[in-house]
Amino acid sequence: MRGAPRDALIADITPQSVRGEAYGLRQSLDAAGGFIGPILAIILMFLFSDNITLSLWFAVIPAILCMAFLIFGVKEPENIPNTQSKVHNNHLLVNLYLKLIHDLHLKLIHPSSLI
Repeated sequence: MRGAPRDALIADITPQSVRGEAYGLRQSLDAAGGFIGPILAIILMFLFSDNITLSLWFAVIPAILCMAFLIFGVKEPENIPNTQSKVHNNHLLVNLYLKLIHDLHLKLIHPSSLI
């Protein structure tokens, strides 16, 4: 899980008073994984005589652990703000944009419709 979804999850499940520490921990673990992961891959490639397929299967282990943590360890926060009005406004904007594009398309294809 990368980028914005991960940051949104952290914002949802951590109290505001420790949110800075949570983002710092996330960044630290991300940097550590970016350093340790390739080193482990090199070691596995050496141990398995350059069998990249077998070495890459080891990447499935942290992926499964992460998914298990997300499914069983993370609970939905109880104070979810109501975003229905934002969604409704976005639909209105999208419909307005599509209508504008359609009208422009008709005017470009059929110049007689300008009259």
